[in-house]
Amino acid sequence: HKAIRRQRQMCIRDRFIKDRARKQAEAGATFIDCCASVPEEEEVETLKWMIDCIQEVTDLPISVDSPSADVLIQAYKFCKRPGLFNSVSGEGDKIDKIFPVMAQEGNKGWEVIALLSDDTGIPKNAADRLRVFDKIMEKAKEYGISPSRIHIDPLVEMLCTSENGIETNIEVITSVREQYPSCLLYTSDAADE
Repeated sequence: HKAIRRQRQMCIRDRFIKDRARKQAEAGATFIDCCASVPEEEEVETLKWMIDCIQEVTDLPISVDSPSADVLIQAYKFCKRPGLFNSVSGEGDKIDKIFPVMAQEGNKGWEVIALLSDDTGIPKNAADRLRVFDKIMEKAKEYGISPSRIHIDPLVEMLCTSENGIETNIEVITSVREQYPSCLLYTSDAADE
């Protein structure tokens, strides 16, 4: 009975993942986000299953989403076409794991979301976020990664948790656009925070 129940659950999950991917594609998504939200030891296997489900119903590129750079550099290989690493930041050694993979000849089509946070968390002011941005762009240059492959997430915070959130983000976005017009700006929704 347990095996049959597990098989039914997997069929339901398969249908759910495929249905969500199909609906997002029909709604005009440019990437399909794929985040397993499971313990790290199960994440690569779970992402493989999810990526396979998504690729059965759409040819859209996949945003491979994990807080672990080690998981990302394993799971991206399951994608049939270049997509989006989600994500790097100034935190830890994520950049030094993801950027070398992106720099490889066969991975030139891959893009990345870069969060403007570091080991201290989300900077509270624009100047500190822009310092993180500068470090990320220095690393991109070091690895030969074009700014056009980087989606900058200035980390929009909910108004109830941030006194100067709107002003901070306007300043960050304006500065990013001035320095690197080819960088794409990305904002995670408040539910991601």
